[in-house]
Amino acid sequence: VISLRNAELQGVKLGHIGQLGGFELNGIVAVNADLTNANMLNAVVHGADLREADLSEAGLRNADLLGAKLIGAQLNNTNLTNADLTNAQVTEEQLEAAKSLKGATMPDGKTLRGDKTPNGPTFEDWRKSKARGEDGENSGTS
Repeated sequence: VISLRNAELQGVKLGHIGQLGGFELNGIVAVNADLTNANMLNAVVHGADLREADLSEAGLRNADLLGAKLIGAQLNNTNLTNADLTNAQVTEEQLEAAKSLKGATMPDGKTLRGDKTPNGPTFEDWRKSKARGEDGENSGTS
C-alpha cells in the first residue's frame, strides 16, 4: 500500500492515471484537483479535503470516505457503490448526480439498498426521510 496520508495535492491533475485503489489517502488535501476517471476502488480516504475536486466518472466503489469534505466536488457519473460517506460533507444534489449509490452509507449513517442491504432505503426514500427530519439510525443490515 502506498501512503499519501496528508499529502497536499491541491489543483493537481490525477485523472486518467488509472488505479488509485489500495492507496492510503487519509487526510489528503486535493482541493480543486482533477480526479476525472480515477479508479479509487477500495481506497481509504478518511477526512480527505476534496472540495471543488472533479470526481466525474471516477470509480469509488467500496471507498471509505468517512468524514471527507466533498462540498462543491463534481460527482457526475461517479460510482459510489458501497462507499462509506458517513459524516461526509456533501449535498443531496451532488449525490443525485452520481452514477450509483447502491449499498452506499449516507452521511447520516443510513445504508442504501444494495447486495448486502436488500431491505435498506432507496436514495429517494433516504431523501424523503431526511426531509422529514428522521434520525440517522441505520435502517438496513450490514
